[in-house]
Amino acid sequence: TMQWLSGLFHVDMMEGEGVSAASRRLLAVSRHVTGHGVVSRRGLSSTTTPTTPTTTDNTDATLPTTSSLSSASTGQAEACAAAADELTTLMQGPRATNIRVLAGLDGYVDNIIDVVDSRTGPAEYSPIATIAELGSRISASAGKSGNLEFVITREKLGGNGPIMANAMLAYGVKVTYVGMLGTPAPHAVFGPMVAATEESISLGNPGVTDALEFTDGKIMVNKSHHFKDLTQGLLPQDLTYQLLRDKVGLNALKEKLSQANAIAMVNWNSILGMTGIWEGLARDVLPGLGGPRRLFFVDLCDPRKRTRQDLRQCLATLTKIQAHVDVLLSLNYSEAKQCLEVLGASYSGADENAEASRRAAVQLQQMMGIHMVSIHQLASCCAATATESAAVPGYFTAKPKLTTGGGDNFNAGLLSALLIGCKLDTALRVAGATTGYYVRTGNSPSLEDIVDFLKSLPRLDTLK
Repeated sequence: TMQWLSGLFHVDMMEGEGVSAASRRLLAVSRHVTGHGVVSRRGLSSTTTPTTPTTTDNTDATLPTTSSLSSASTGQAEACAAAADELTTLMQGPRATNIRVLAGLDGYVDNIIDVVDSRTGPAEYSPIATIAELGSRISASAGKSGNLEFVITREKLGGNGPIMANAMLAYGVKVTYVGMLGTPAPHAVFGPMVAATEESISLGNPGVTDALEFTDGKIMVNKSHHFKDLTQGLLPQDLTYQLLRDKVGLNALKEKLSQANAIAMVNWNSILGMTGIWEGLARDVLPGLGGPRRLFFVDLCDPRKRTRQDLRQCLATLTKIQAHVDVLLSLNYSEAKQCLEVLGASYSGADENAEASRRAAVQLQQMMGIHMVSIHQLASCCAATATESAAVPGYFTAKPKLTTGGGDNFNAGLLSALLIGCKLDTALRVAGATTGYYVRTGNSPSLEDIVDFLKSLPRLDTLK
């Protein structure tokens, strides 16, 4: 049953979720961790020379570690307070109010859902608590039949791009969003985000995601054709480079990218033409941008349903475009394992071992020759660059209010912190705190919220 669920649904774990060993094992659910290749400050550029991804298993992974993982609460509090002080200082500088990011390209309407365990009245019910319990319920129906009741508790903007963009807006980043927001006008759930951006360009209709939330994870059920009709048929999986050029215009695309400090193109998994989009940008747009090198932020978003050849081509393309931009690849444990495997290497260590993740981030960065690689997990986040690596504890809670979008908030915190000028270990703490705040409140934090969060840490639960 769990194998069936894993194949049918996109399963993703977010910072702050509880987790059972059984569901991690059976569903291969993994957590986002942060890692970087080369930490780029504004005004500094990567010296990494792009190379073709090698298939050599690099087991050395011995870059200097700038921040070690510590379980001591006193040390954690002191390090977080220092990160808050650094962030406070940077918030007062001119860079904090002049960051521009072009983000895209997906868009989904998220239905946050409880699966009913028992119901005692029209509005009274108890939800199924864990994915493992859901699996048992489904298994008990094998050879017979069964019924599951879904309760939509909230409808919100979704998609990795919109959630990440929304979180960056909360940090004061000037965002231009290009993606699947709705035609002929953006869907209502994107209204506040669209109003806050410098510009939003809709390329087509959003998909719909039913996000089944549990204490040990969530199951994301994508329903791509919900908004598709005969006259407005473009959906996330339909997007290509030519369609992007036709909708935005090549000259307009060059202008918008030239004004950005960073470019974020996420959800490679669902946008089947994303690799082709990157190749088109590398051919027609990126070489002529000029000015300081830009960060190019990528999140694969669980590539298990894509072919291994697709994934190899994706990674090779990222290596190629490193010639023009500083590529930052953000991964979770499962994604890191898959990337290493298609490059002919392997992930050595358990999924919640921060040192193993750090080694994997170093290994991937060196094999791909890109600017940064990030890997994030439930209880920690780590990073590797061409010159340093770092690992810091996370902000795990066993009782999150909302987990859908936690990883996207992590990405927003990481990119925003790097662009504002944070050191690598501070950027990791800010990124983890962004998720920690989000899963506890259901809202993306401001920079001031993160300073408060880091200075007065909430209760941190132990991952079992």
